[in-house]
Amino acid sequence: MRRILLAAPAAVIVAAFVTVAPAASAASTCSGGVFTGVNVSGGLVVTGACIYHGSTISGGVTVTSGEGFEIENSSVSGGVADQPGGEFDVDHTLSSDITTGNHSSVSGGIKFAGKDIDLDGRPSPAEQRSRARVPDSSRPSAAQRLSR
Repeated sequence: MRRILLAAPAAVIVAAFVTVAPAASAASTCSGGVFTGVNVSGGLVVTGACIYHGSTISGGVTVTSGEGFEIENSSVSGGVADQPGGEFDVDHTLSSDITTGNHSSVSGGIKFAGKDIDLDGRPSPAEQRSRARVPDSSRPSAAQRLSR
């Protein structure tokens, strides 16, 4: 009987320790919208077109298939994983070739399997190939200059 009474207080102490341990934070979900000055911790799952201005996201970002994630003057730590069909733009507007001139950062790497990625305002290689070069008609061509 004496052994049981000594073990009981130890079991209560262990049970109390387990119940006060903090729970792991679950990733937040963004289903779409424009957000300014937001701090996200524990990660972010993008399930819509999500734009973050002046924000800090820690714990990584997952862009689900067919969705878009844009950051402007923001930082992401923990990396970005862009699933097939997803879009990720840094200081560049979603689904366009417009750069914004802002300055954002991503630490932790980028795993890209999506349809489009634009980093630091530079268009993706696919966008560069699709752009048609239009000559400046106000300048004379080489042939016109030689004929003068």
